[in-house]
Amino acid sequence: MKLYQKLLLGFALVALLVGCVGYVAQTMNKRVEAGVLHLSESAVPEISHATEMTLALRESLASARDLAAGRNKAVAEKALQQALVGFESHLAESRSATARGRALAERWGSPAELAGADERLAWLGELSSGFGEYQQEVERLIELARPRPKAARALLTDAIEPTMQHTLLPPLAQYRNSARLTFNTEAGAVHAQLAQADRMLFVAVLLAIGMTLVLGILIANSIAGPILSLTEATRFVGRGRLDFRLNVRSHDEVGDLADAFNAMTEELSRTTVSKRYLDTIIHSMTDPLLVVSVEGVIEMANGAAAAAAGCRAEALVGRSLGVLLAGGGTEASGLISEAVRAGYSGNRETWMWQQGGSVLPVALSAAVMRGDEGEVQGIVCVAKDLTPQKRVEAELIRSKEQAEEVSRLKSNFLANMSHEIRTPLTGIIGSTQMLTGELEGEHLEMVEIIQRAGVRLLGTINSVLDMARIEAGELHPLAEPVSVVDEAQNTLGVLRTLADGKGIELTLVERTPDVWAAADPGCLHRILNNLIGNAIKFTRKGSVTVEIDAEGGAAVLRVRDTGIGMREEFLPYLFDNFKQESTGFSRSHEGTGLGLAITKQLVDLMEGTVEVESTKGVGSVFTVRLPRVSAPPPVHVSGAPRRAEEVETRA
Repeated sequence: MKLYQKLLLGFALVALLVGCVGYVAQTMNKRVEAGVLHLSESAVPEISHATEMTLALRESLASARDLAAGRNKAVAEKALQQALVGFESHLAESRSATARGRALAERWGSPAELAGADERLAWLGELSSGFGEYQQEVERLIELARPRPKAARALLTDAIEPTMQHTLLPPLAQYRNSARLTFNTEAGAVHAQLAQADRMLFVAVLLAIGMTLVLGILIANSIAGPILSLTEATRFVGRGRLDFRLNVRSHDEVGDLADAFNAMTEELSRTTVSKRYLDTIIHSMTDPLLVVSVEGVIEMANGAAAAAAGCRAEALVGRSLGVLLAGGGTEASGLISEAVRAGYSGNRETWMWQQGGSVLPVALSAAVMRGDEGEVQGIVCVAKDLTPQKRVEAELIRSKEQAEEVSRLKSNFLANMSHEIRTPLTGIIGSTQMLTGELEGEHLEMVEIIQRAGVRLLGTINSVLDMARIEAGELHPLAEPVSVVDEAQNTLGVLRTLADGKGIELTLVERTPDVWAAADPGCLHRILNNLIGNAIKFTRKGSVTVEIDAEGGAAVLRVRDTGIGMREEFLPYLFDNFKQESTGFSRSHEGTGLGLAITKQLVDLMEGTVEVESTKGVGSVFTVRLPRVSAPPPVHVSGAPRRAEEVETRA
């Protein structure tokens, strides 16, 4: 008898038993289905809608009381209407659910359930009649609430509340209690039927297990011997004995399996890759490769690893991995522990010892080899030579240092040249100021031209000098409590003459009173001077407004103008050195393009931010945020607190 025939016979007997149990279970399932269907279609919705109707009545009564008392009449009237609509909706849903329950009771032939459904339909009819009366009284209350509040309160006390208490709530309570009783009865029946089904299934499972055990013992006795022989044969093949052949005298499927096993071993002996072939692949790698044990002992090394260590590969086997690493055994243990814990350890930069005592920079990676059962068989370590990368990094560092030195020399050169030019230029401007009081006519006009050109050139040199000091790191603002309003008023006083000359209105708006910022006074004055001066410069007519505000922990300063504005594509470059939207000889406004760059640098040095919003032809808004302090600065009786190095203030 074939093995599959034995199995089919056993499965047929078990299937017959399962079929009998299934028939009984199907009968029980129909009963359970009836109970569950009745619960889901009728009892549960009835209880839910009854609860919702109770809540709707309470909400309507509360809204009616608010309406009669004159509290939020519009809101109370709307809530009252919504409560009535909700009650009517749930009443209709309850009637529909009860009708479905009655239909199910008729289908399953349950007289008790049918009588209960008829009783609940009668209570719903009584409830519907009472609700119509209650609704009419509520409508009268709504009509009386505005012109006759006393009559509305009397109607609430004499009609509405009694109607709810004596006409609506009793049948609703009876309906809800009946629905709950039906729910409990059906739930108990379903529970009992499920318990009976569980008992039947338990008995059926025990019988099936018993029959399966008997059949299993019989079948095992007929195939255990050949299977044991097959198991022993697989062990031989696993040890590399591909020439082993299995001899099983059996004419069933086990005999066929033995023949297939012999054919498989024959095919494996012809196609399996040899160990020598795998060794050739490993030793052809250009990166050092090591296989180490969990204890850190080298079990295999390729030719690249041997070349890096300056010895033969066989000489490395049996040695500790720490011997090859500059960090020694500690570094090797850390690498192995990380690889075992995480499954791998990637690109750990370290140094490998080479022949002659030199070291080789490498990126060492490790991965765990695991067997079929998850056991750790070894750790594969691959080292990537980082010599080219280190050479490039060193070159980059040298280039960076050279660039920093060039930048420092440039800043020093600009500072020295600016100083050398500014000193004689100051004398020229002073001389022209003296000459303006002594000359007239064309000579006076020429001297004034020289004076204006000198002042413009001095401003340019001062801006270049300030930027050079900032880039050289020579400016160190010292933050102290500063009144933003006082600094803004001082700057407006200096620039008001310039604004009046162009017919521009200067306004200071203090949106938050007494705002103090942690800032260097000289730097803050320069920021205000640059922003307000630019606003006046680029505004032909209109106004310039300075707003002082506070947002959380920031003191906010806004300079808003109605000037020419800027194109959106220029805004990302606004704070760059020497950047102006209008360039070349045809530009409409003079300047070096350093004012806003200096402003941005000063704000950054004081741990603040500066933002800009601008629309071409409409105007611009510059917003500066600095750290805010909550208290005014302390008053010193003698001596002044040391400030940061002052930034020269120029109009």
